[in-house]
Amino acid sequence: MPTIHIDTVFNIELEFELAPFPKRLLAYGIDFCLMIIYMLVMKMILYGEINGFSRDSMGIDILIVSFPMLIYSLLT
Repeated sequence: MPTIHIDTVFNIELEFELAPFPKRLLAYGIDFCLMIIYMLVMKMILYGEINGFSRDSMGIDILIVSFPMLIYSLLT
């Protein structure tokens, strides 16, 4: 299995095994499905329906729905 080596400033060599492409693709698909489910649930909670949208609530939409989806990959 392919590995990656990282040298730290303390002269310690870290070695990590790389995940195979099919596992990474499956994990990305699962993450994407979770983000879509989150978006749909939050839209239903905020607007009462999936297609409901109001110009007055665009800031709430960005903060509560879109922002967590954008930082999801950074957090995980």
